[in-house]
Amino acid sequence: MALEHWALACSDRCYDELLSLYPLEFRIRFRKEMCQVFRDCCRDEVEKGSLLAMAGLWIRTLVDLAISIPRERGRALALDGGALESTSGFVETVVILSIIGSHLLVAGTGIAFYLPRTYETTRGFMMMSFAMAAVLGGLGVACSLVLSRFRQIRCRLIEF
Repeated sequence: MALEHWALACSDRCYDELLSLYPLEFRIRFRKEMCQVFRDCCRDEVEKGSLLAMAGLWIRTLVDLAISIPRERGRALALDGGALESTSGFVETVVILSIIGSHLLVAGTGIAFYLPRTYETTRGFMMMSFAMAAVLGGLGVACSLVLSRFRQIRCRLIEF
């Protein structure tokens, strides 16, 4: 039960941080609702009794974020009237999310090959690859949170 509680808390925190990639106006309007829906989905997956189901939720969530963040950034740029002049933020977001996703999938596949386990079907192997990619993605987000916290502390110390 402690592992499930930890997975819920960690997932909630990571998802909340990932929402910071959305434009400010979008976050102000939808952040609370998006966090609540994600929390409810996490609880549903944990009630199914499988952390692998939680990994599947994270994969679906990351795919959704990879699609919706660039779309919302593009809308925000279009509303600002500077869509043609400043699309680099949109393009950079798409490129960075693509690179991160492909690296996580490759790393997850490598871990799935390394695990001393035989897979009866290709689907089982692919599910393990995606699960490992989701775990690695979660670890990456956790490391980013720790680093950003250290940066905040360092900035406070420099100001003194």
